[in-house]
Amino acid sequence: EEAVRLGEENVAIFEVTCGADSPLTASALKGLGEAYKRRGRREDAIKAYAKAYLLEALKDSFDLVSVMEVHNELFDAHLAQITAGVGIDRKAFKSYLSTVEKVLARVKLMPQDANAGAYYKAAGEFMAFAEDYAGADMLLTEVACWTAP
Repeated sequence: EEAVRLGEENVAIFEVTCGADSPLTASALKGLGEAYKRRGRREDAIKAYAKAYLLEALKDSFDLVSVMEVHNELFDAHLAQITAGVGIDRKAFKSYLSTVEKVLARVKLMPQDANAGAYYKAAGEFMAFAEDYAGADMLLTEVACWTAP
C-alpha cells in the first residue's frame, strides 16, 4: 500500500505543478498503474495506464518505446481482467482508439522499421478488441506486407 500511496502522491504533485493533462505526468501515471497492478487493483491500473498512454502520445519528445511500454501495460491489465472472468471491455478499447490514431499519425512520420511494425501490430490488436475489424485488418495486412518475401 505504501507504493500506491506514494504513486498517488507523485501523480498529484505532477498534476499540481504541471497540470493534469501535461505529458510530464505520464511517467508518474505509469508508475501508479504498476503499483495498482501489484496490489491487484486492476481497474485502477487500467485508468492510470489509459491516461498515461494518451499523455505519452502527446509528448513533444515522442518516444515510441515509451508509448509501447504503456500500451503493453494497458493491454496486460485488460488481459488480467479477462483472465479473472470479467470479460473484454470493448467500450474501454473503443475509448482508446483516439489515442491509437494519435500515435499512428506520429509513427507514420517515422522510419518504417521494426519498431513501427510492432506498433502497427499492437494498434491492430486494440482495434480488433474495439470491434474495428476493418482498421485492424488494414494495419495487420500492412505489417504482413513488410515481411513478405
